Parts: sequence; C-alpha cells; structure tokens
Amino acid sequence: MDLTNDAYVIQIRTKSATERYYRDKIGWVKVSTRGRTFRATAEQVLNHVLPVLAGIKPRVTVEVTHCDPVGRGGGTPGPIEAQIDSIVFFTQERGFHLG
Repeated sequence: MDLTNDAYVIQIRTKSATERYYRDKIGWVKVSTRGRTFRATAEQVLNHVLPVLAGIKPRVTVEVTHCDPVGRGGGTPGPIEAQIDSIVFFTQERGFHLG
C-alpha cells in the first residue's frame, strides 16, 4: 500500500461547493468547484484543511480518499485512474467515522 502524499485526494465540501486537492509530480493541485485547476503549496492546502478539522468552520466536510495511482508513473490520483482503498470523513456535527 502506497502511503505517500500523492496517494491521497482531499475534498472540502460545503452545501454548494466542493474543492479537491491532490499531489502530482510537481506539487499540490487545487481543483475548484467549476473545474479550474491551480497550483498550491503544502501550506495553502493546510490553511484550507486545518480550520475545518479544528471545528472553526461549521457545516464544512473534509473527505480524504486513499488511492494507488495506476502505473505510478502516469496520471494524477483520481476516481478514474485510481484504486480506492478507504475513505475517512470529518464533520463538525458527527466527529470522525470511517466509511
């Protein structure tokens, strides 16, 4: 099982928006609700994830998906090119649970 940073996809969801973060060969990538892609530093990713995990942003969900990228050489981890192993959810109302 691959446990490196590029084996995870992070989704931050609100009632009307979903942002997705994943790591490719160059660094972190943010995919906006509208599908636009932006480069992001590790610090920028943490700045979006940590307030949700700390409970400062209610009604926002963080979902982390572990996946083994196909071939390890070619694409970015994502639902089409990945074998999904597990999903971990966090919500303000329910705390942590495994799904």
